[in-house]
Amino acid sequence: VRNVGVILGVTASTSLFFGLLFLSAARCCAAPVQ
Repeated sequence: VRNVGVILGVTASTSLFFGLLFLSAARCCAAPVQ
């Protein structure tokens, strides 16, 4: 497989994006509780 670096890069950026999205959503959901 030649495009291992490309696949890893896309996977890393996608997981990072969803991680930030999850953190922001958790922060917004947790704010009214406090």
